[in-house]
Parts: sequence; C-alpha cells; structure tokens
Amino acid sequence: MMQDSKVLNVILFLAGLLILVVGSATLFFPVEFSARHGVNLVQDVSLFNDIRGLGGLMLASGLIIISGAFIKKMKFTSTLVGSVMYLTFALARMISIVLDGVPAEGLVKATVVETVVGLVVLVAFIKY
Repeated sequence: MMQDSKVLNVILFLAGLLILVVGSATLFFPVEFSARHGVNLVQDVSLFNDIRGLGGLMLASGLIIISGAFIKKMKFTSTLVGSVMYLTFALARMISIVLDGVPAEGLVKATVVETVVGLVVLVAFIKY
C-alpha cells in the first residue's frame, strides 16, 4: 500500500483536477475549448462523437486520480492512472508531431504540460 503523504495528495488532486477540467470542456464544449488552443473543429457529427468520447474518458480519469487524494485505498490506482493517462497523451502527441508535423501552439504547450505532469505523477508513484 502506498504511503499517506500530503505531497502525494496535492499531486493527485492537482493532476486529477486538470484532466477533469479539460475532459469536461472537451465533452461539453468541444468547439469552444478547441478554439482556445488554435484548433478549428468542423461541424462533423462523427468527429464530435469521437472527441466527446475522449472528453468523457478524461473526465472519468480525473475523478479516479482525484479520488486517490482522499481515499487511501485508491492511491496506487490513482497514481498509476495519472501517470499512464498523462504520459500516453504526451507520447501520442509526440508521435503525431513526428508523423503529421507540428500542430497549433496550444497543442504543443499541452504536450509539454502533459509530459511534466505525467513525470511528476510517475515520480510520486515510484517514491510513495
């Protein structure tokens, strides 16, 4: 079982809150949220379905990650989900940059944030 650490609780809360907010915005306001990052979504029902599905996954992952800050038995699962979620997003974006080219500036910034947060959660996973 993982240690009960205030530092770990703060990391899990902030990491979970971030992906929860992004997931909620992606699920409920995909056009507006994407536009803030320099992405212009076309009105395509199938595209929205796919994007909203991803938003729901992020929202649910955020709830799981945050739960570890409050429920001791969830700490292991929360740090594992947090590190996998953030680092997978970062790696997938890096693969896209190699295969497709450099995206809008907001998405490059998202890649950096996801990498940093993912590594912080991974270090917490290893340390605690």
